[in-house]
Amino acid sequence: MVLNLFQKKMFRFLNVFLLVVLLGFPLVVRAKVPLHHVLEVSLSPATGELQVLDRITLPESLQVDEAGRYHFRLHADFVLRAVTAGVRIERLPKKTEPLRPEVPVSTEGLEVEFSLAVASVAPSAHYVMTLPIGLKTFVLSYKGIVQHLPAGGDPVSGEGADTPGLISDSGVFLSGKSLWYPQFDQGLMTFSLEIALPETWHVVTQGERTRNEVARGIRKIRWYAPEPQQEIFLLGGEWTEYRRRDGRIEIFAYLSTPDQVLANRYLKATEQYLEMYQKLLGPYPYKKFAVLENFWETRYGMPSFTVMGSKALRLPQTLKTTYPHALLRNWWGNGVYVDEAEGNWGEGLRAYLVDYLFAEQEGKAQEMRLSALQQYAKTIGIVQDFPLALSQSKDDALSHSIAQTKGLFLFHMFRQILGDRVFIEALRTFFYENRFKRTSFLALSQAFSQAAERDLGPELMQWVERAGAPRLRLRNIRSEKTEEGYLLNASLQQRQAGPAYHLHVPISISLHGKKETFQTTLEMSEKSLEIALVLPERPIRLKVDPEYDLFRRLHPAEMPPTLAKAFSAESTVILLPSSAPIPQRRAYEALAKTLQAAQPEQIEIGWDNEYKGLPDDRSIWLFGWENRFQRTILKQLQRFGVSANSAMTRIGDIQIPRRGFSLVLTGRHPKKARYALSWLASDRVAAIPKLAQKLSDYSDYGYLGFAGDALKNIEKGRWPAVGSPMSIRIKQGDGRWIKETPTTLVARKALTTASPLFSEERMRQDIAALSNDRLKGRGFGTPELDRAAEYIASEFRKIGLKPAEGQGRSFLQQWREEGGGVSSGVSLKNVVSILPGTAAGLSHELIVVGAHYDHLGFGWPRAHRGEEGMLHPGANGNASGVALLLELARLLKEDVPLRRSVLFVAFTSKEVGLLGSAHLASQQAGLLRGRMRAMVNLDTVGALRDNRLFVLGAGSSREWPPMLRRIAVNTGLEIVSSASTFGSSDHMSFINVGVPAIQIFTGMTTDIDRPSDTLDKIDLPGMVTVGRVVKELIQNLADRPTPLSVVPLQKEVPTLIWERRDR
Repeated sequence: MVLNLFQKKMFRFLNVFLLVVLLGFPLVVRAKVPLHHVLEVSLSPATGELQVLDRITLPESLQVDEAGRYHFRLHADFVLRAVTAGVRIERLPKKTEPLRPEVPVSTEGLEVEFSLAVASVAPSAHYVMTLPIGLKTFVLSYKGIVQHLPAGGDPVSGEGADTPGLISDSGVFLSGKSLWYPQFDQGLMTFSLEIALPETWHVVTQGERTRNEVARGIRKIRWYAPEPQQEIFLLGGEWTEYRRRDGRIEIFAYLSTPDQVLANRYLKATEQYLEMYQKLLGPYPYKKFAVLENFWETRYGMPSFTVMGSKALRLPQTLKTTYPHALLRNWWGNGVYVDEAEGNWGEGLRAYLVDYLFAEQEGKAQEMRLSALQQYAKTIGIVQDFPLALSQSKDDALSHSIAQTKGLFLFHMFRQILGDRVFIEALRTFFYENRFKRTSFLALSQAFSQAAERDLGPELMQWVERAGAPRLRLRNIRSEKTEEGYLLNASLQQRQAGPAYHLHVPISISLHGKKETFQTTLEMSEKSLEIALVLPERPIRLKVDPEYDLFRRLHPAEMPPTLAKAFSAESTVILLPSSAPIPQRRAYEALAKTLQAAQPEQIEIGWDNEYKGLPDDRSIWLFGWENRFQRTILKQLQRFGVSANSAMTRIGDIQIPRRGFSLVLTGRHPKKARYALSWLASDRVAAIPKLAQKLSDYSDYGYLGFAGDALKNIEKGRWPAVGSPMSIRIKQGDGRWIKETPTTLVARKALTTASPLFSEERMRQDIAALSNDRLKGRGFGTPELDRAAEYIASEFRKIGLKPAEGQGRSFLQQWREEGGGVSSGVSLKNVVSILPGTAAGLSHELIVVGAHYDHLGFGWPRAHRGEEGMLHPGANGNASGVALLLELARLLKEDVPLRRSVLFVAFTSKEVGLLGSAHLASQQAGLLRGRMRAMVNLDTVGALRDNRLFVLGAGSSREWPPMLRRIAVNTGLEIVSSASTFGSSDHMSFINVGVPAIQIFTGMTTDIDRPSDTLDKIDLPGMVTVGRVVKELIQNLADRPTPLSVVPLQKEVPTLIWERRDR
């Protein structure tokens, strides 16, 4: 027994060691040699003509027919001839059956995040070929015109259109469906491709570029793909090429219109994703990755490159959705190929490692799991469920959603079974052992079993081969005190039709007097499981699958009402407010008619005064603050913390004012829970008709808040599940109910994390430069302070920012301070730069982001006793703020263009009376009159403690609190925000002239304003976290449709704390 255990551990160690060693080297496929093409290509975009000289080497494994002939297909319109002597080719009649009835082309690799209508294959000719005995390498020549225009897709955007192949002045798009090269009955191939074309053109295919030369107006390019491929692509266009290298990987961006900013954005994102996924999965399997701008709207992911239309390429969300999917596909889909006959495992794995992983990194994993299960439950009410093994045969959007949800949960459940370390090991094993092979779920189960050292095949394949999902129910819960503690008994049942699933069921139990929840996992392989647990304290509440880790059918109580439910009923009535002012009545009626036009058979319209009570045989919409049934829905939503008065509506700690805002809430019908009762109200007459589109866009939510006529979304959320039979309060053995207190579950970490876009090293260098002893503490009026200003100006110049208006070509805003006092006659300098906005009508408006760069020098004007005359380096105060200012400028310069302009300012002389910020703010009445819309002040941001960030001055606008609350949720940071306007930092200069302004501050430390405030005390990871908050804040300020409101100075009010919480 001991020897066997030792052997088992040694076997696992050697497996892991060998895998790690092998993954450290470039991948070399040691499978049997595939078919190989050496292609010499020339093409004419003007005529659509293609000419190819193709040197083909056939593998020994390629089959021949009874007559010893090879079969292949080629474009029917091509002229073909054999160059090699003795090679005989015959074109068969059209009705002759080929060896395989379908062209061996994968369509799986063409789908990135939605189902595409697969274009028909180009017209094909079926050939047979006889070779001289012993000959396996020969040359064919073929030529023809390929001009099949894109068809299908969305009739408005054109997105989703496809073509079997096209060579035109607009661009070149050839794939396996184009039949532009001979296609044998052979699964995979390698190739090299050399092409000549006009010098203004580029072409891209799989593999590594080994030649790119221009001579006499002709560009010659060679690509080499030693990795076995399912098909050969050839894409071209008159692109501008952008390139950089990340280790052994070349990264390209090919754009139809020169755009260095856009290219940098994609090149930088590629570096970040490559680093993250290689850390997780091992080396990237190709030597390049390229993003190509297509000449019609597509979102394709090919081996080692992706092709996107101009609109998709420029959407801000593409970099966090479509693009990482396309990159990850080079591991799962274009690195390990999907065996389409056995079901599609790739969709679920990519969804798990992109969409789910990003949600996990943002602290929203549980929310995503619940949302996915809710969507699954809704979808199977519309389309028939099916097993994952049949997922590849489904091409409609709803079936695609089912397959993706099932696949995502398959990987999530096995991650819970294996644990993160072994799960990652299994993924790496699966990739290494199956790279460049067509692979099924069976190979996946073998990799998981190998990593777990036990057979997980039956557990995995139950999700692949069965339709449906388990339904769980709790029964017979009881607790009693025993000598050992407290005995908890319960019965857990699987209620679905058919046999039991083999499940690993997580449960949590709240215990009296304990802050931490007791958690464990139960293995269940029968339809009923009797639970008996001895606990150290009284159990108060039992939850089954408390964080939605199992793929299962939710109980209706676990599916809180959403707007989608409000519109999915067979019958709905909209009740208009008869007592509303005439303009509102007309606007509500227009909105109701718009909604009715979309569902004329389901929706009817009436007035609230025509009904004595609410009908109980349909869903109901109530329109208007004045609707006489408003109290009914408010009563229904009290359980979610909803209340309303004449001035505002409260949803928990969220406040949505009535004046200037629009509100949408949905709940359950008070008498028939299967129907929805919803309320929509707005005092913005112009906004009301526009709400129709918003209801569709936000249909997955339970409540919405919008601002102004433009309907800027300010709040959205889903109701929590209330009354779930999977969460039961436990009645004690003596008949008592114990009062519940909040408890916590074990925190989870993301499977992996991306390196932050914010560079700790760059910020460290900036802080080091400014707090260096040579700058002597950057004291007021000193040459060293001027040298600090020059350093900041030089960094602005390197970033590519522009000097502000009125400064000529200089970043220095200089003036001489007049008046009495110590500052009189001193020449002062702010360092000012601008990132221009792009939106017509908004680009002249300014968001000011500032940080003071001066400090106390040798302790003047204030020093702690005994520290007079000592050097005060000011690393945290405020070299940290300037470093973050510069890093924000770098990132925003390369990010999505902002609508408003951003003014980056390093202020002088904060320590002697806010002189620099007061000088700039005074220009609100001068050059910058009426242009400053908000100000964010970064002062002392280098010492984040307890994940808590402080914000001063939030009372200067009504919009600061909800904006900060949303950012707290998005970043997982606790934000302590004071609405008081007191302070001694530069934001006060702007508040004093009527500009909403706040200070970002990481809190006091014992080193502030002391000689011990040095670089080694700076929390650089904390600065990255603060930077994420401020970046999102700036982007919100610059892109919001309306300016912030201005609240006059007021007395100090109690501090509010907003922290991340799941709704």
